[in-house]
Amino acid sequence: MDQKPLFYEKQKFNQRWLWTILVLVNVAGVYALYKEYQKGTLAWEFFVGHLVFILIFISLFYFMSLETTITKDEIAIKYFPFHLKQRTYPFTTLKHLEVVKYNPISDYGGWGVRLSRNGKAFNVKGEFGLKLYFDNRKPLLIGTQKPEELKKILESLEVLKQQS
Repeated sequence: MDQKPLFYEKQKFNQRWLWTILVLVNVAGVYALYKEYQKGTLAWEFFVGHLVFILIFISLFYFMSLETTITKDEIAIKYFPFHLKQRTYPFTTLKHLEVVKYNPISDYGGWGVRLSRNGKAFNVKGEFGLKLYFDNRKPLLIGTQKPEELKKILESLEVLKQQS
């Protein structure tokens, strides 16, 4: 994508409630394992292995990000670490698109990279997204925290007006 972006958004898993749960659950797990190690019923290697797993798991959430870029010709997304390079969706390949309000849990089973009866979703938080419709496959939802800005950009490109 060599064009100037008209819209850019980077989202991360920075919800306080999520981090509270991650930290509390993992601290409780480490404490329970440490008590077992102290009793002599758990090998040191297992305890250290569990700590390494927790660090990798928490690091995954820390570094995970969803980037959405829109130019005059296409929509590009990158959901790191699942996508190491951008995935692009030229407007010419889309049957329809719309900014929607949705229920992440009932429509897609939560947040993250999701597959459901409604298609695929890449989302991080919230309840708004850009839904892309294709001729030959199920829709793709890209979560956004900027639904109004996104809608204005798409209207200025006349992408939404052409499809109505």
